[in-house]
Amino acid sequence: MMLGILALWALLPTAVQAPPSRRTCVFFEAPGVRGSTQNLGKLLDAGPGPPRVIHCLYSRCCFGIWNLTQDQAQVEMQGCRDSDEPGCESPRCDPSPRAQPRPSSTLFTCSCGADFCNANYSHLPPLGSPGTPGSKGPQAIPGESVWIALLLLGLLLLLLLSSSILALLQRKACRVQGGPEPEPEPESEPESGRDWSAELPELPELRFSQVIREGGHSVVWAGQLQGKLVAVKAFPLRAVAQFQAERALYELPGLQHDHIVRFITASRGSPGPPPCGPLLVLELHPKGSLCHYLTQHTSDWGSSLRMALSLAQGLAFLHEERWQDGQYKPGIAHRDLSSQNVLIRDDGSCAIGDLGLALVLPGLAQPPTWAPTQPRGPAAIMEVSTLEAGETQDGGGAADDDAATVQQHLELM
Repeated sequence: MMLGILALWALLPTAVQAPPSRRTCVFFEAPGVRGSTQNLGKLLDAGPGPPRVIHCLYSRCCFGIWNLTQDQAQVEMQGCRDSDEPGCESPRCDPSPRAQPRPSSTLFTCSCGADFCNANYSHLPPLGSPGTPGSKGPQAIPGESVWIALLLLGLLLLLLLSSSILALLQRKACRVQGGPEPEPEPESEPESGRDWSAELPELPELRFSQVIREGGHSVVWAGQLQGKLVAVKAFPLRAVAQFQAERALYELPGLQHDHIVRFITASRGSPGPPPCGPLLVLELHPKGSLCHYLTQHTSDWGSSLRMALSLAQGLAFLHEERWQDGQYKPGIAHRDLSSQNVLIRDDGSCAIGDLGLALVLPGLAQPPTWAPTQPRGPAAIMEVSTLEAGETQDGGGAADDDAATVQQHLELM
């Protein structure tokens, strides 16, 4: 009998620590997150970048944590729990609010008990729902962050003011030289009988990984195309006009710049079952938006100047009207520039994205017969000017001067 008791005690730890079958979960940890749950499972090599796959060692429960900032959900952590707890029996990831680290952000967590159930959440409860943490008292903001935010805001206002003055000078010069003023473009009838999907190829090798941003007319996914990480902007069928307008801007000749999000291709497809919608495949920047980056990190003076300089260079390029290699690039007004639409590159510089509301401006160097090749979306492209190609004017001088000033400060550091 004593030998039987000793054998039972010897087998008990093995029975407790090794569940009958391992749960498989999605594993991801955002840059800057403190602590790691990697030791709670065995990582599998699932590709060149995030997210990865993990086999749980101590539980049959997956978890996910999302940070909701200004109505934009950003994944923070995904992985295995250290033990089975209430809520792990659910086959779906139903997040609930847990903490509010800042007045403008809320953390949502979920636990679920199915393979890969933590890849995406089913829905996020509204911030006003019962149980949502809320801190109405004032919270201290580090003084350095305030100065950085004021610096970036001042540079942005200066660039917008310079762009407005430049547009007024171009319009005035057009009147003096006798050129006709641009007239509003008449609204075209919707082409309801046109099969837009016939113009877009399918990409069987395109893979959807996880949602990184949700907007009013689209959902942005992190994915892979031919083994490379990409961002996939998926539009529903009701937003075909918005897709066509943004695609027309991205496919303008000469719109390639280090500080403009790179357009790869347009396609059709869906992360789930049909119906398939139009897709824009763009360059992926894993560090996220400028808003998310500044809420999660504290930047030094050199990093702040680098972000401001690259943002100024990208905006100056958008506004500039130029000829390059026999191709004409018109001036473009973004019209929706915010910290949510500016992304952080791997080198710490900025890239401007989301051209859904951008507008092509009439120019002085524009050829008489020039017109975009893609269909025009609502208020996307103004009527072509009839000025001769020889009448040129520098369209980005004011913004270029601002960028040069910031560059000189950066070189002195």
